[in-house]
Amino acid sequence: MFMARHRRSARSAGAGSGRDALWLNTQQRRYDFHLGEAIRAAIQGSHDKATKHSQTALSISRELYAGAPDPASHQPELAAALCTHARYGGGWQVIAMLAESAGHYTALAEADPAAYEVARIDVLTRVALASDEAGNTRAAISLLREVIGLYLKAPAADQEERDIGVARARFHLGRCLLATGQPGDGLAETDSGLELAAEVLDRLALAVTEPGWLDAAPRYLQLAAPDWAAAAVRSMAGHADAGRWQRAAIAAQAAVLVSGGLAGLGGETLRDAHAAITARAAEIFARLQPFVVDVTLAGALNLDLGGRAVGPVRALDRLAGLQVLVDLEEMLDLQPVKFRDIGDVLQVRLPGVVRGDAEDLVVRALLIAHLEHADHPGGHQAAGEGRLLKQHQRVKRVAIAPQGLIDKPVVSRVPG
Repeated sequence: MFMARHRRSARSAGAGSGRDALWLNTQQRRYDFHLGEAIRAAIQGSHDKATKHSQTALSISRELYAGAPDPASHQPELAAALCTHARYGGGWQVIAMLAESAGHYTALAEADPAAYEVARIDVLTRVALASDEAGNTRAAISLLREVIGLYLKAPAADQEERDIGVARARFHLGRCLLATGQPGDGLAETDSGLELAAEVLDRLALAVTEPGWLDAAPRYLQLAAPDWAAAAVRSMAGHADAGRWQRAAIAAQAAVLVSGGLAGLGGETLRDAHAAITARAAEIFARLQPFVVDVTLAGALNLDLGGRAVGPVRALDRLAGLQVLVDLEEMLDLQPVKFRDIGDVLQVRLPGVVRGDAEDLVVRALLIAHLEHADHPGGHQAAGEGRLLKQHQRVKRVAIAPQGLIDKPVVSRVPG
């Protein structure tokens, strides 16, 4: 099933006759189907199809709210349908639907804040987007900043849903700041949203290595995916234009992952977008090759150049398509010795390795939180007696601390 069912309040047990119960059950199933199809069509870019399904879902929710023995129990469906269909209206209709949706969610949140406060704030995010679409971007910026503060203080039964709401608000705030000529603040907000979304993805432990991983994700993640992919592309482009290749690569990895999840939902538009993002990401990854060479590619995000998936532990590792982000500054002790043209040199020391206790030197990669064995990542001019130096300090190997990618070791060498 494409969409997880929308949260509902508890139904009144045994309400009405058997015929009434059958009618309610049928209407609820129809509502779930049409709302799910509306969201799927919207993600795939099928505007007319999305509008049709969304309108049907809204009509069914109004029937349930008006004709059920316990109308209040169907308030969540009506509130959600109003907020969803508002994106397909125009002018005053959008504001009217969002205001009605906010009213329902406010009433629900008063009774159960943990369950509905986040949904109420989501409507305010939609209001901000409507303001931006109407040309009042500065008002949208002000409201989005307020929305982020509300999210951070809101009680939430589902912490991941709340955090995705915060991330999505930051995506749009960053976009609006960029549009008003504030690139520094815009990229900072965008990157904060990307980092938070990656943490949520890590906590959900979704099988992102599978082509249809987004299909099995919660509804709130599916709804946020288009904004997430667009934000990652903006960050990728902004950092690349400024020559910040490592930050551009991190954003590119997120863009490849999320656009790939969207492409897995089907639709030529999404597949074409994923192909274009993948090609741009490959150009950015190529700029990092002078830093690390001979690196085994991770399977999930290796642009179809590698083997199986790594299944890493941390959020950034989950987004790591190429293990090429090991900064040389983390491995200064591994640099080859540089000799000057001077005479009577009594002793030459390796930089940073002065005295040792015979334990292996351990270097932790900058953005690789899982442990990996490395096979000779750097040459040592005095690994044994009688070579260039006799001061090898008993350091015989350097391990990048632990296990490699399934059955594929990560092997890297750092040039001088």
